Amino acid sequence: MFDHSHQDRHKQVRQYYSVLEDARLTSVNEANGQFTRTSTPIDCTPSSALFARIIPNFPHHANVHKFVHVVSSELAPCLTGDKDSLQIVFGNKENKKNLDHLSENWPLVRSGTIALGEFLEKAMAANNKPTRQGGGKFRLLEVGAGTSGTTQYIVRRLQKLGIPFEYVFTDLSSFLVAAAKRTFKGCPEMTFATLDTEKDPPPEWLGSFHFAISTNFIHATRDLTVSLTSLRKSLRSDGVLTLVEITRNMFWLDIAVGFFEGWWLMGDGRTHAVTHQERWREDMLRAGSRLWIRRMGRRGRRRRRFALLLCLRRMGVCEDREGGGKEFSRGVYII
Repeated sequence: MFDHSHQDRHKQVRQYYSVLEDARLTSVNEANGQFTRTSTPIDCTPSSALFARIIPNFPHHANVHKFVHVVSSELAPCLTGDKDSLQIVFGNKENKKNLDHLSENWPLVRSGTIALGEFLEKAMAANNKPTRQGGGKFRLLEVGAGTSGTTQYIVRRLQKLGIPFEYVFTDLSSFLVAAAKRTFKGCPEMTFATLDTEKDPPPEWLGSFHFAISTNFIHATRDLTVSLTSLRKSLRSDGVLTLVEITRNMFWLDIAVGFFEGWWLMGDGRTHAVTHQERWREDMLRAGSRLWIRRMGRRGRRRRRFALLLCLRRMGVCEDREGGGKEFSRGVYII
């Protein structure tokens, strides 16, 4: 699952050169691909000193910095193959704990999960009527659920809502699905299955879910349109596909998760796993759904880092945080 091909490693190293270019430490000759060191001076402060300084100054991001520090301190031997980066991450209990905490509680990730929970709660409450198409329980499908960071929050929130629901937890990894079964063994609303989003859903799932949700996963597939089309097929005619995705890369991600295969899988014309909002819009529309986007993060063009993307069919009304009602069936909205 995580084995790197030679081509993927080339993409990874080229991205690291992009970091140096961004800092104006190198320049590249586009004609021959040759890199040249510039005259820009380098800060010679040891990374260990910077790390020790940054942890107390930014305690809310401590787990991110710890995780990046663990991988970056072994970057050279990991790139040459002398060390296994995945063993460094998953073979150490403390490092694995930092990764789990990052995926569930890091403020930038948590804000997207909270927004997703707000949307699901409002949509389910607004449509919990005897006249609702099909009646019965709301059915939710989570794809790429991974280490359950989103699942923990969403399931607890929906349980408090008191509206009957069924929640299907899926991931490509059978190991992660088995771990989730143990974690949520006391949740009667939940079932578990492995799922490859780049293939058609099982026949019994076609047109059966009110919501398909995913947090920072679909970008790690080969073709966004193929994956989004597969998920759309699992939705009912009144269903909604809701994604939370990073829309602006942060260079530390290329170190922290750069050795994960999914970070370099893209074969659909993207140059990086993280892509901008307009590209998501195009792929979602190609996949056959209407679209509504809530931009997230601080205001200002360069500070937007996340988007809540909703691929819509015909369900209800949603209100944004400024209180304006948006009727999904009327078209494409950007908030």
